[in-house]
Amino acid sequence: MQVIIFLCFFASGGSGLIFESIWTRMLTLVFGSTSMAISSVLTAFMGGLALGAWLFGKYADRIRHPLLGYAFAEAVVGLFAFVVPVVINGIYPAINRWLWTTFEPGATAFGLIRFVLVLFVLLIPTTMMGASLPLLARHFTRTAGANVGARVGTLYSVNTFGAVLGTFLAGFWLLPDAGLAWTNRIAGATNLSLAVVIYLFRDRLLDQPIAPGQILAEVRGWFRRDAGAQGPFPPAATARPEPADPPPDSASEKGPTRKAKGKQAALGGAVPVPDTAEIETVSRMTRIAAVAGLAVAGVSAMIYQVVWNRALAMVIGSSIYSFILILLAFLVGLAGGSALISAFMKRIGSAVTALAVVQLMIGLTAIGNYLYLDDMPIFFAKLVAGIQHPEDNVRWIQFLGFVTASVTVLPTTIFMGMAFPLTVKIWSSGAERVGQDVGSVYGFNTVGNIIGSFAAGFILMPVLGMQTSFFIAVALNLVAAMMILLSGEGLSPVKLILTPVVPVVCAVAIIFTPRWNLATMTLGVFRISLASDVISEDWGEPDLVYYHDGIATTVSVERWGRHYALKNNGKVDASNGDDMPTQITVAGYPLVFHPRGPRNLDVAVIGFGSGVTLGTALRFPVKHVSAIELERSIPEAAQFFTEVNHLEYGRSEFPFVTDQGGRLTVINNDGRNFLLSTPQKFDVIISEPSNPWITGVSNLFTVDHFRSAATRLRPGGIFCQWVQLYELAPENIQTIFRTFGKVFPHTVVLAAEDLSSDTVMLGSFDPLPLDLERIRAAMALDGVAQEMERAYIYSPTDVFARVILASHQELMDYTSGALINTDDNALIEFRAPRNLIEYKKYEGYLGTIYSPEWPYARIGDHLRGFGSGPEAAENYGELALSLIAHGKKALAATFVEKAQAAGRSETAAMALEILRLLISPETEPPVPIEAPVPGPELEAAMADRLNDGFDRVRQAIQAGNWDAALDAYNEIPEPLRQHSGTGLRLIGGYLLYKNGEPGSAEWDDAITELEEVVRADAAFVTEHPQVYYYLARAHDGQFNFDKAMRNMRAYVEATAAQSASAGADDSDVPEPALADAPTTDAEGESPKDVGTRTRSPNPRTP
Repeated sequence: MQVIIFLCFFASGGSGLIFESIWTRMLTLVFGSTSMAISSVLTAFMGGLALGAWLFGKYADRIRHPLLGYAFAEAVVGLFAFVVPVVINGIYPAINRWLWTTFEPGATAFGLIRFVLVLFVLLIPTTMMGASLPLLARHFTRTAGANVGARVGTLYSVNTFGAVLGTFLAGFWLLPDAGLAWTNRIAGATNLSLAVVIYLFRDRLLDQPIAPGQILAEVRGWFRRDAGAQGPFPPAATARPEPADPPPDSASEKGPTRKAKGKQAALGGAVPVPDTAEIETVSRMTRIAAVAGLAVAGVSAMIYQVVWNRALAMVIGSSIYSFILILLAFLVGLAGGSALISAFMKRIGSAVTALAVVQLMIGLTAIGNYLYLDDMPIFFAKLVAGIQHPEDNVRWIQFLGFVTASVTVLPTTIFMGMAFPLTVKIWSSGAERVGQDVGSVYGFNTVGNIIGSFAAGFILMPVLGMQTSFFIAVALNLVAAMMILLSGEGLSPVKLILTPVVPVVCAVAIIFTPRWNLATMTLGVFRISLASDVISEDWGEPDLVYYHDGIATTVSVERWGRHYALKNNGKVDASNGDDMPTQITVAGYPLVFHPRGPRNLDVAVIGFGSGVTLGTALRFPVKHVSAIELERSIPEAAQFFTEVNHLEYGRSEFPFVTDQGGRLTVINNDGRNFLLSTPQKFDVIISEPSNPWITGVSNLFTVDHFRSAATRLRPGGIFCQWVQLYELAPENIQTIFRTFGKVFPHTVVLAAEDLSSDTVMLGSFDPLPLDLERIRAAMALDGVAQEMERAYIYSPTDVFARVILASHQELMDYTSGALINTDDNALIEFRAPRNLIEYKKYEGYLGTIYSPEWPYARIGDHLRGFGSGPEAAENYGELALSLIAHGKKALAATFVEKAQAAGRSETAAMALEILRLLISPETEPPVPIEAPVPGPELEAAMADRLNDGFDRVRQAIQAGNWDAALDAYNEIPEPLRQHSGTGLRLIGGYLLYKNGEPGSAEWDDAITELEEVVRADAAFVTEHPQVYYYLARAHDGQFNFDKAMRNMRAYVEATAAQSASAGADDSDVPEPALADAPTTDAEGESPKDVGTRTRSPNPRTP
């Protein structure tokens, strides 16, 4: 029957880890996810565990039935599982707002009151959790000697293995499927069930009948000040005398069977035989050294865990699953080490020597781990690169993440798990005080954990970095080993060998161990799409110009030539390259849409990033910008982006930037908590966090956050939210959109640029019309147009061309059937990390959104401020050009018709002609075939070869045999082709264009050749404007729609100029009748995978 108790303790280990996870989650949603807030929660939680172990350890030795005390503790924890959420969610948000309005966030009183509040709600349940081990140790241990450590170690390992199962179930099943509230209820019900099981089987578990009245009397006795030896109950050590006859439920009339005896011994039965021969005599000094060593090891264990969490987050990612896998590996090591040492405890001659060796091995294995830790990104990349279809093997790749974490932490954590049972064995002074001894050892170890957690997160990591912090942890273990060795009496061979070895190992490790390759550490191989690339020989290594292990994340800046990228934990979050349009438009869109215009607005920006978004907001005539940044290192790293962020730096510490003339304030807090607690209101709130698959960041995409943020908007205010379209399943994109639409009754969704995988959602409680006059007025303000041009917005109508969902109704139609993402269900937090692995499944979805068949973006119903008559015609014509420049030809044709119906417009006529030329291949002009012009220094033989080659090219072109023409062209030696006149190069580009197709490499090469012709010989291009036509068609096929439009416009204008110079009537650009307005050819119009596109800095000119 004793196996029932072990099963109960196993289950309570699982529920305890679940409680720690979900209560921490609940509290950080209220008090914020700053490191100090999280530290307050963890300190309160672990402090309660330490208090419970120490306090109930003393009581465990005095009460008659400690097993009933354990049942009582589990019942209290289960009951409080239903109380804690009520207090946190119902009472604490108002108190948190009061704190923010009463105290400065960094004030001592602020932090102290917050800690007291956390302690208030967690103290009782965590104290009861801490009580469980000493109470059960008291129940199972009746004699002094070798068995004490073994039995306690067995209990510890059983409970920790339960924590492993609880972590796994919570992370991979309960939280994703049942949600936060139901997971808490299930865990609470589990604890209550454990108490009920023990109550129902109490007679058999205690080998004596216990009436309910006796239980109540005993419980009352626990709380009497004179409880114990002087009270009504005898000490626990004698509370259960050995029966004269075997109990009927454990043996037959002939006595216990061999099998029953084996079970009793394995489970630490009630009637063990003392083995005084194995009792080790230990001095008081050695006992103290052992416990002090365990406390020191508790400090180092948390330093290791903090470093491993950060280092492995840069390998397997910062998702909720990654941290679960790291914790699983850590717990498996602890549980395995404790079980292993407990099984061999009787064979250990000297527990003191064994503990010293264990402490030494923790340090040595950690040194070994350090040597290969920066190789783990490549290790993981090689594991996943071998999987042919990662999108179909999500669980397998997650398992490989667990393997990676295990290879990192298991060797060290196995020895960590051995330390606790050995210390208990050394410290234990006999069975009569086993509860107090276990409680004391557990309490000291937990206090060490608290100190280590705080020191690693707030002092060591941000001040000294991961590597030095790791060495400090190693040194602490070596110091603990030395302390234990030197405390013992006599000179054993082990002491003589290890005493000089320990300091030598420490010195060698510090002096000669190589430093990590930080560029490798920050590769970001958790993006499976990069795994194959980073292990190839062609993958280069960037210049790491900035690196800092901050309190919240590790921040780095890489330089690849002129390209800079800012990374958080290896994830690129900002750059001066492809990210520029997004960084600009998340500020530009809401400011030009605001009904009062951008002047004198108060703006809040969640996330500092590269500073580009802040700089853009400050280029507008806003009143003030408040930037909320969680990681203090990021503003410092953003100094490498001053060429693009417009910010002035002049401070040596946070926030490093100046206040930009009193218009900028940088606040160190997490954005969600700031908006939840601040009394300030804003006209525009901009949220451009990292990706929603990152735990913590995902909280910024829930309906709860959007609701609280919405309360911080002034009338007419706009909330702006960035959302990715890449590496995210369509149903999850729809979930985020619908969640946003659930809060804001007026919404518009725009692309950051044409064909962008980044979208910008605007939400408000007031209408958001596509008002041309409003946006035109905003862009007319000083510096605004220039800033928007950096995002390739050259005209107010370009903003309308980027609309994906034009209204709240379109958003709701698009997301019909999608679920709402809440704090409770955390749909995006648990689904998005899987999408990161399944990315190949969704690569084509971007084309769906930008295809002509996209049924939304019906902007015509929402346009305002276009005027009437010729004014409207001109505005509609400008909009048509913008739509062409964004690949929306069908929609452009409808606005050409609107323009023609409204009045005469040269712009509309130009748009119509561009559409005709881009859509109809039969409009293609013939390529000019001019004889090459060889240089005077060219030998006659080479000149003949050039002329012969050119003749073959000309004949093939005239025959329409483009393959043969290109082959003949390529047979002409490269030097001859490059130095025989611009005409020949034009022919080469033209042949590449004729032999290619949309999306082909030939068209990329054609663009390169033809653009070189334009750059090299302006006079030739003026005479032969066909170059622009071929460029336009090639760009259009490669989805460079803006360049296609601009080049085709240049072609139309150049041919018109030629006609004028020849005396032709060019008073009007040809304008087809309405009945002949072109329609788009669906074939070739749907964009496929979007590649990197370059832009001309000049608006609407090639």
